[in-house]
Amino acid sequence: MNKTKLIKAASIAAAAAMLAALPTGCGKTATTETSKTVQSDNGETDLGGVSIKTGLINYYIYTTAVKEAYSSDGFSGDYANFDWEQKDADGVRLDDKIKKAAYEEMATKQLLAELAEKNGVTLTDEEVKQGQDSIDEFEKSNGKDALLSNIAAMGLSSEEDYLELYKTVMLNQKIQTDYAANPDKYIEDGVNLEDYSSDSRVSVKHVLIKNTDSKFSAQKATADEVLKKAKSGEDFDALMKEYNEDPGETESGYTFGKGEMVKEFESAAFALKCNEISDIVETQYGYHIIKRIAGMAELEGYLLSKLDGKAEEKVMKDISVKDIMTDINAAMAKSKAAASSTKNSDGANAAG
Repeated sequence: MNKTKLIKAASIAAAAAMLAALPTGCGKTATTETSKTVQSDNGETDLGGVSIKTGLINYYIYTTAVKEAYSSDGFSGDYANFDWEQKDADGVRLDDKIKKAAYEEMATKQLLAELAEKNGVTLTDEEVKQGQDSIDEFEKSNGKDALLSNIAAMGLSSEEDYLELYKTVMLNQKIQTDYAANPDKYIEDGVNLEDYSSDSRVSVKHVLIKNTDSKFSAQKATADEVLKKAKSGEDFDALMKEYNEDPGETESGYTFGKGEMVKEFESAAFALKCNEISDIVETQYGYHIIKRIAGMAELEGYLLSKLDGKAEEKVMKDISVKDIMTDINAAMAKSKAAASSTKNSDGANAAG
């Protein structure tokens, strides 16, 4: 089992699919028509201690909004006509919740990218070249209109913005691996990461025993054995190496927010304190023994604590989630039309 299987299918944003389907890299700059966000003289926006290219802000609004929409009742898939201003039981508007979460996500990604470079974690020339080759191939196969339509359907305005996003995502992936191997170089002396645990994101490691039979099968007995060993103080990493049947889990485990994992797994993870081990958690994938750790979620919380607390309101106050999602809804339709046109053209050429 990998993370995408643990993640609720409904919350796998279309953006993730597009990011995978449309690799990017250095190259030509072409613009698309999307909603404007905040403006800046140099094309960057200050997030209160770290900067982001202004053209990327809509992307983070979009990905956060998609997750929230699919977690809401009554969402039909139509972003343009969805009620983005609905309130929850505490009277908090959905669009305000989205903007707060998007701000934290983009700030975290930028802070981690900066931290990666400070610690010598960079993209190789070959990785950048692969991105360039991929975007050129996409344009060659699908045409410029399809390329720009896909970019716009992610809330981005240009190939340049897409490249910046690509580099940020790649650096964030690399830093997770480096942090797992060398955590001390990312934390200042005297900082206890456990102090930065929150109820919005969590880092865990787990052992999965796949349940292929009934709940009274040999797999359940194995899970009981692993739980007993873990609770008695045996090294959890060693137990993962010996018993874990989740091929998608890395040594650093998983870091996720609410609404991203199957309910049983998520609820158990967030109920734990740092270094606490769960009882056996049963999901459709099998039996899980979960350990909450002071990991990437806590590192993110630590980095966010350094930002100017007033920056979020300044950056987000004039942004309209509804306008952004309406524009993206239209861009998605255009993207589908461009893809259909390319397919029909290829079919006609083949027939000829």
